[in-house]
Amino acid sequence: DQISDNSSDPTKRSYLAMGYPISLNKKIRAADLSVLSKAWQYQSIGVQPDAVTLSTLKCNLKHNLFLRIDKKVGNYQGQIVDLGEPRGSSGGALIDLGMPTLESFDPKFPKVGRLAGILIERKKKEKLLVFANIQLVLYAIDRSRAEGGDIVNL
Repeated sequence: DQISDNSSDPTKRSYLAMGYPISLNKKIRAADLSVLSKAWQYQSIGVQPDAVTLSTLKCNLKHNLFLRIDKKVGNYQGQIVDLGEPRGSSGGALIDLGMPTLESFDPKFPKVGRLAGILIERKKKEKLLVFANIQLVLYAIDRSRAEGGDIVNL
């Protein structure tokens, strides 16, 4: 119940992308040999790129999910702020927050999310974040187990 089936139209779903980019995680405490980690997050509605863009990206709608991303975004106070650089966030989670409602954008509104994908890359020219659909990842794991743990080509 914590994994999205990704069967709904992503353009009608709200998503939260999360990761630990290198741009936010450079502080090292030499005294105790630790790194202070800081999460990056971005919330948006899913998008479906057109066929030409999909072909250019070598992606498809069955295996990938997409979020449009810009340098500046609006925050909960209505201010335009710098998004930050997600470089290094690959492997971060894409959480399906469900159908957006006016209340769901209130930071005090309880959120229940389901894992929908894993961040694989940012395409600056197309202004997209690209995610592997979690169903594809689970399929590859199951197939690998069935084949004795060997690497699986999809």
